[in-house]
Amino acid sequence: MTIDIDINRLRAINEAIWIRDHSETLDREQLIKVITDIGEYGIFSARQIQSIAGNTISRQKISKLCQKSDRTGGNLYVFDLEKIRDLFYTKSNGSINYSLAKEIIENGTSQGMLSRLTGIDQSSISRKINKIK
Repeated sequence: MTIDIDINRLRAINEAIWIRDHSETLDREQLIKVITDIGEYGIFSARQIQSIAGNTISRQKISKLCQKSDRTGGNLYVFDLEKIRDLFYTKSNGSINYSLAKEIIENGTSQGMLSRLTGIDQSSISRKINKIK
């Protein structure tokens, strides 16, 4: 079960990177499709998807498209998605880079969101980054 969750996390991160980098070149129909697709992972909030897509579609429209009802909020600095992916891989390799986690959080991603995207326990993130100078 955990491998399926990890695969979905990684897919969601990679799709978010792609959408962030290509949203301005997509027509509205294509953008709606990729937004609907990423919403199916249930990882990102409508506000986060709006930010990932470069604020090209309203949050209300995204909420409707993704049928968002669960609370998946938290701060996400979309320009650190590659770093979040790198952190995910350090966890997968059994050696979590908490210095990278601290940098991501300092840049604006919340601990809860970082935990949701990487699968690293939020209390572990909090404890370990507080020990880093």
